[in-house]
Amino acid sequence: MIQILIKKADLPKILEYNNEVDMETDTFAIGVGYNGIVTIDLTKTPHIMIAGETGSGKSNILKLLVYQSLIKCYDITLIDFK
Repeated sequence: MIQILIKKADLPKILEYNNEVDMETDTFAIGVGYNGIVTIDLTKTPHIMIAGETGSGKSNILKLLVYQSLIKCYDITLIDFK
C-alpha cells in the first residue's frame, strides 16, 4: 500500500528533544514528521543506511541512534569508509 500525504504547512524550524528512551522495545525515535514521532523498529529493519545531501541531518540522526543504543546497552559498531 502506498500513502501520499500532502501538507501545505511547514514543519517547525526548532523541535524540542524528548530525552525519554523506550527501554522495552527495539524502537528508536529519529525525528518528528507531520504524523508525529518518526521511529525505526530494529526487529523489522535491523540494518540502516543513512544518506543525503550536505547539511541534511545525517550526523544528527546518527547521534540519536548512537545515544539511544548506549542507553539501551546495545553493542555498537561504527564504520566510516572515508
